Amino acid sequence: FFSGLFPVMPLKAVIFDFDGVIVDSEHVHYEAILEVAKEAVGLDFDFDYYLKHFIQFDDRDAFREAYRMQGQALDEANGALEALCSKKQLVLERLLEEGHAPEALPGAVDLINSIAAKGLPLAIGSGATKRDIELMLKALGIQDRFPIVVAADDVEKSKPDPETYLKALAQLQSQTPGLTAADCLVIEDTAGGAQSAISAGIRVLGVATTGPIEKLAHCTRAAPSLEGVSADTLLEWFA
Repeated sequence: FFSGLFPVMPLKAVIFDFDGVIVDSEHVHYEAILEVAKEAVGLDFDFDYYLKHFIQFDDRDAFREAYRMQGQALDEANGALEALCSKKQLVLERLLEEGHAPEALPGAVDLINSIAAKGLPLAIGSGATKRDIELMLKALGIQDRFPIVVAADDVEKSKPDPETYLKALAQLQSQTPGLTAADCLVIEDTAGGAQSAISAGIRVLGVATTGPIEKLAHCTRAAPSLEGVSADTLLEWFA
């Protein structure tokens, strides 16, 4: 479906969310967060609960929510939050080494390569850590496609706040003089992530890879997945 939230402008740059758009990595993030949260506050929850309540959080907000759910205070002033995030990073790296490698979502790598072939600038705006993103991009062999990566490490406020996409836009603008928010497209899989882009003034293609397409009704356009979507498709949809 299509929603006319933004003026029609030629598409000149594309910003990808990462988890749930490029890679199917939510299971490994879930396992890492659960292991640390269970050890820290005794919290246990299944993957469906994670998808409903945690998927739009970066690591910091995920642990804040875990403590809130258990009715416990998280003393951020003494570095407790940073310690939890560091431990989660180590657990994630261990899981990846043990073979829990995420797979590229259908159509994602082909779309990235076709956009690059058109010469359109690419960026990533994600709630994952930069280290997570670098590891997974390298595993997929597409680390050179994204000279711009704005990750959880780079922002104070996670999605749905627009900071992630505003920073990605600013970096794109530094490389492409004259580029505006209306010239860009964000590809997102969550309602909160899509709202982040909308609040930054950027059009959104929502992909229903991690939830029902109805939750992406506020996107400029939505699709079931990126399978069969090419740069030409995007240029037609967002002409």
